[in-house]
Amino acid sequence: ALLGAVLSLVHPALFAQGMELMKTLYRKPGDLRNPDLVLDTLAIWASPFTALSIISNRSTPLHRDTLGAMNCFDAVMSWGEYENGRFKIPAAGMTFRYDTGTTIYLDTRTFRHGASAVVGERFCFVLFFR
Repeated sequence: ALLGAVLSLVHPALFAQGMELMKTLYRKPGDLRNPDLVLDTLAIWASPFTALSIISNRSTPLHRDTLGAMNCFDAVMSWGEYENGRFKIPAAGMTFRYDTGTTIYLDTRTFRHGASAVVGERFCFVLFFR
């Protein structure tokens, strides 16, 4: 819910579009393959994002996320007890400190990005639109 709230500040139109999609899914679950599962999930899903990936204790080489929606911000958030986390976006010519609690909003389909290996335990949530 917190990452969705930040999205509402960073990109209000994308937040509104995501929330409208959630309302549509709730109103018309019969249009989906497994309506009962969708309704159960929506009862606890407090986010305009439609998908979540979890990455644990690994570096991610430079890549683009091709399964996400076009021209959308994804939220990439890191947690854990670790040292030396870095997040690189070559097109911006930037490398960021990727300390625990850091969240980066980025069009991950358009911009290559990657995260360095760390010393310690790190897990990342990636929230995106699909």
